[in-house]
Amino acid sequence: MTESEGFVLKRMDYKESSKIVFLYTAAGKTSFLVHGANKLQSPFLAKTEVLNKLRVTTEGRGLKIAKDIDTLEIFPAIKQDLVKYTYCLHVLETVYFLAESDIDHAKLYGFLDKIFPKIATETDYVPYIYMFETKLLYLLGLQPELKQCIVCRKENLSGFSVSEGGVVCGDHLPSEKPYSLKTVLAFSRLYHYDLEKPSALLFDLETVKDLRLLLDDYYHYHLNLETKSRSILRGLLGY
Repeated sequence: MTESEGFVLKRMDYKESSKIVFLYTAAGKTSFLVHGANKLQSPFLAKTEVLNKLRVTTEGRGLKIAKDIDTLEIFPAIKQDLVKYTYCLHVLETVYFLAESDIDHAKLYGFLDKIFPKIATETDYVPYIYMFETKLLYLLGLQPELKQCIVCRKENLSGFSVSEGGVVCGDHLPSEKPYSLKTVLAFSRLYHYDLEKPSALLFDLETVKDLRLLLDDYYHYHLNLETKSRSILRGLLGY
């Protein structure tokens, strides 16, 4: 018997009435089979919803079989808000896509364990989504240079280059859209934000939009990643 605790990243149908559930834990991604989870009378139907935090006891080798599932958190305040829930699905899709990378899973899991309750309770929750994405770049070893021109090391900065992977001076502005220093400053605040010593995270709508586009461009260029949930958010938000 093995016990695991984590967030449901994804689930898929298996045969007629069962599901394979993918869980993200402090040790990384794992999966298990839940017999009968698709049956309407099954207690596992609601328990295995995406985003739920579970404690699962499994047995067997290869594809493990769930013997017992305890629900630790279901985040109703998130699931009742379409935009908020879609943002969280974007986070979980990103984790699923990158879970095989060589990263500190314990640190990433601990961070998720802190931000999902924040997202559930905060009105201005979007910065916590962006914070996750900026800090994940650090865990992946893809953190951008934010202090000096990444090309020549000068400090007279003029913007941010996605392709170069950091801030640039006026002599090295890219042919692509150069993100403003205001957006870079906001990115840096999120990147260095300490959840143990919280402070106000207030950004105007223009900066929120530019940060979203910067993160999208950075993840697409360096990781070839755009989640399905992000595409849905574009339709919901208009950017």
